[in-house]
Amino acid sequence: MSNLAMLTVEDEGIVAEDLANKVRQRGYDVTVTTTGEEAVQIASQQQPALVLTDIRLAGAMDGVEAARQIQSINCPPPSTMNSTTPCS
Repeated sequence: MSNLAMLTVEDEGIVAEDLANKVRQRGYDVTVTTTGEEAVQIASQQQPALVLTDIRLAGAMDGVEAARQIQSINCPPPSTMNSTTPCS
């Protein structure tokens, strides 16, 4: 059985790699990208089973718009959004 593919869209490098490593341990092949624009392009090429995107991203496209565009691609994967707020 082949591994399931997951796309992680996160512009915080440490957070992205930590999440990717944890998900890889559960049998997923993980691609990590930092911008919404790249996420849309990768999702259209790879058709991942799951997309996990941060809401606030570097670049012109935020995670909400990236998720909208990814879901408009044929066979849309479920998209989950995550956002963190620094503690005061």
